[in-house]
Amino acid sequence: MVLYADVLICINIIIDYFLLNITAALLGCKCSFLRLILGSVVGGICSLTILVGSENIIIAFLIRIFSCTAVILSAFGFSGVGLFLRRAAVFFTASFLFSGCMTAITELLSPKGLLVKNGIVYYDLSAVALASFSAVVYLTLSLILRFSKRKSERTCKLSVYDGNTEIHITALIDSGNRLHEPFS
Repeated sequence: MVLYADVLICINIIIDYFLLNITAALLGCKCSFLRLILGSVVGGICSLTILVGSENIIIAFLIRIFSCTAVILSAFGFSGVGLFLRRAAVFFTASFLFSGCMTAITELLSPKGLLVKNGIVYYDLSAVALASFSAVVYLTLSLILRFSKRKSERTCKLSVYDGNTEIHITALIDSGNRLHEPFS
């Protein structure tokens, strides 16, 4: 099978954007559009590791860890080891869910030209078809997230008054056990 690097990169940029967007939504963090695009482009470039001919499982694992680290840091920055590991775990989980959904679509529609190498899936489909499938999976995961989230139990409206100024914000209801003073 012939792999086209430009198609591989473009498709993975689209897919990584969806995955990063889902990751940000699951974590409830705001991430700028440009940071998501940067992370997606890094992910698209990292997809070229499919061309590395390593059958060594340790090297393949290290390549995946490096790629995930590069994508997460590009999209979200570094805010501590714990938060980085949480973001990486959610990103991997979203990737696994996406991969499962894409496998289901592949099995149902039985397209020819499926290649899995070094943990990277390459579909020899048109970019339009794969982008359409990706959008369907993204929308499905977004709907699942929207209907499974109980926002009313976790957030509340907060009004802050300072003289004549009034600010309304959404606050997370927390027991305080995760609070820390950032200057110490």
